[in-house]
Amino acid sequence: LLTAHPDADFVQLQVNYLDWEDPVVQARACMEVAERHGKPVVVMEPARGGRLVDLPERVAAPFRAAAPDASWAYRFCWNLPGVLTVLSGMSTLEQARENVAAYRANKPFSAEERQALDQAVATLRGMASVPCTNCRYCVKDCPQGVSIPEIMSLLNLELMTENRDFVKGLYQWQAPGRASTCIACGACEAMCPQSIDIVHQLEVAAEHFEG
Repeated sequence: LLTAHPDADFVQLQVNYLDWEDPVVQARACMEVAERHGKPVVVMEPARGGRLVDLPERVAAPFRAAAPDASWAYRFCWNLPGVLTVLSGMSTLEQARENVAAYRANKPFSAEERQALDQAVATLRGMASVPCTNCRYCVKDCPQGVSIPEIMSLLNLELMTENRDFVKGLYQWQAPGRASTCIACGACEAMCPQSIDIVHQLEVAAEHFEG
């Protein structure tokens, strides 16, 4: 896209510490593409892992020990090279003041904070149970056009965050090919190098995100 549209002023991306190495979102790879083209990045609201109260306690614990009041998700994005703006959801003047104050107090992660971040991400990743690598072989012959890799990623996110309502909201726009349209033909499972029980996982997704 950037090769075809060199006149673009900036790129807007989904970036946060949980998606940084995610094989579906590929946040780091997208940031590197923008950098190669000399385009600044506007980061969409990094909600995933934004507030410690939204994280499972075993994930939030390293954050609380290192810096309980830190804006971890925002600081991760603020300190990435090439970031022009980090969009933040705000609905009150007080929230705007809090975000401005947090940005003014921002500084790069210390070694202790970086270790806490790595530990929390490792814990989150260890909670995922669907071993999807986003190879996308499964979507090639799907007669229904189901968004299989995206749905597998959202199932993992639900396990990691233990926040079904949040993930259900993401499902509404991240998975246009609905899980419920699966006809259980098995074409996807025959192509999956990871031998994932995709049909069953789609049934789970339909129950969790479409009910």
